Amino acid sequence: MSNTTINTCSGTFYDSGGSGGSYSSSENYTMTICSDASGAAVEVSFSSFNLESTYDNLEVYEGVGTGTLMDSGSGGDFAGQSFTSSQASGCLTFVFSSDGSVTYDGWEATISCTFPCQAFDANIVSVSEPYSSGDTIDVCQNASITFDAAGNYPNNNIDYNQTDANTTFTWDFGDGTTATGQSVTHTFSDGGGYYVTLEALDLAGCDNQNYEVNMVRVSTDPTFVGTSIAEDTICAGEIIHLSGFTQTEPWAISVPPPWAGQTHFDDAHYQEIQSASITYEIFNQGQTLDDINDLLNVCVEME
Repeated sequence: MSNTTINTCSGTFYDSGGSGGSYSSSENYTMTICSDASGAAVEVSFSSFNLESTYDNLEVYEGVGTGTLMDSGSGGDFAGQSFTSSQASGCLTFVFSSDGSVTYDGWEATISCTFPCQAFDANIVSVSEPYSSGDTIDVCQNASITFDAAGNYPNNNIDYNQTDANTTFTWDFGDGTTATGQSVTHTFSDGGGYYVTLEALDLAGCDNQNYEVNMVRVSTDPTFVGTSIAEDTICAGEIIHLSGFTQTEPWAISVPPPWAGQTHFDDAHYQEIQSASITYEIFNQGQTLDDINDLLNVCVEME
């Protein structure tokens, strides 16, 4: 580490002692690391971190300069931690200071770059069994269904390349099993109802914005309780009365929590009021809530 600014998306970030060395007493350095790729943000991941606790410190700031403090570490605080710039500059600034005595091993960190997510959708484009209605498929027990997926990438190549080949498609069949692949085949052995959901991760580790699901209804074993023959004994030519009954076989299914999608806010303007809308696709067109208390909660994950 030294008083400098570098532009890179690779390499190793060491203390002033370098690999295998220790930093010195009475140091005071400021170093800024910026991306050398357009639109990318610097990420610094510490594999080791060992400073004299309390007396020697490394501060991490968002962007260029020391305007926005992200964190301050001493001792072994930053070991295993990563810091990623979220400002438009894509930079991180590090400020290190040590006291006049006692030095430790310092740190080793990997420099890399990440790109902002390019929003995309993942869709179930075909299934081997016909839909009985809407997105519902009715099959018998032990039927195998092949599901095919494809991505829609409207922002492709803005910062990185998105294709079905470099996107990971993950399927949850609702029966405790999952599979990975653009085309998968699954056998439904037991009767009941199953929600088959599709999620996808692109090359940058970003997930699809839409909620893609199919319902599979698998036949249950029929029960003929109540079926009877009216006459115990008959002669040739007489009419026999047969009464056939089937019993309803109830089954239950847990509806997966619907996912509305994701949106992005600009961290560089965090002091301003920002708004965004999300399209919620789990309900049919025109459906409304009769009772507001039926809306149990809304979950938001912020990264």
